[in-house]
Amino acid sequence: MPEPAPRLPGPDRTDGRGLLLVDGLADRWGWGPRPFGTPGKVVWAEYDRRSHSAETVLSQM
Repeated sequence: MPEPAPRLPGPDRTDGRGLLLVDGLADRWGWGPRPFGTPGKVVWAEYDRRSHSAETVLSQM
């Protein structure tokens, strides 16, 4: 399973932040290969709105 980057990519990079954002905001998430052997991956994420207030979410950003 891919892991979020251990640190932020440099400011000139245009990739490498996706799983970091998913991991930081989602309560549960995972991934799997794309169907039919196409390149890439499918990522799913769940966010439990009942356990987070807007203030809590915004303070994490």
